[in-house]
Amino acid sequence: MSVHISQAVIDHFLKLNWVCKHPDILSFTSAKELHEKVHSMPGGPPWLSAKIILKDAPDEP
Repeated sequence: MSVHISQAVIDHFLKLNWVCKHPDILSFTSAKELHEKVHSMPGGPPWLSAKIILKDAPDEP
């Protein structure tokens, strides 16, 4: 599932009173900084797969 939240909405959230009063919780102050942090993270491991064919059912998916 993918949910798109605009940068304006993220920036609005980051300007909320509670968030501003707790600056030690987040390591970013804008949607742009968040986006940069996410894209600087290393990717996950590559997807590996193997095809398995059963002798009793060679045509079954």
